[in-house]
Amino acid sequence: MGETAAIILTSGSSFLMPTSVFSPVRTMSIHFYILAREGISMEMAYATGAALILLILIINTIANWLLHRYVRKLEGKGHA
Repeated sequence: MGETAAIILTSGSSFLMPTSVFSPVRTMSIHFYILAREGISMEMAYATGAALILLILIINTIANWLLHRYVRKLEGKGHA
C-alpha cells in the first residue's frame, strides 16, 4: 500500500475508462486500496489482491525465463 499513495497523487483516480493518455486512471492497487479501506466490498478486495499477486507472479516468471534465455544465448556466443 506504500506505493499506492504515490500513484494516487501522480495519476489520480477515476471511475471511468480512460479515453486518452492524459486521462486519469485507476490502477489495480488503487482499486484494491479503495475497496479495502472504505469497506465497499471485502470479497472484491480479496479478488483484486489475488489478481494482483497472480499478475506479478506471471510477469516475474516470464522476466526470469527471458533473462535465463538471454544469458544462455550470450554464453553460447562466447564459446564460438
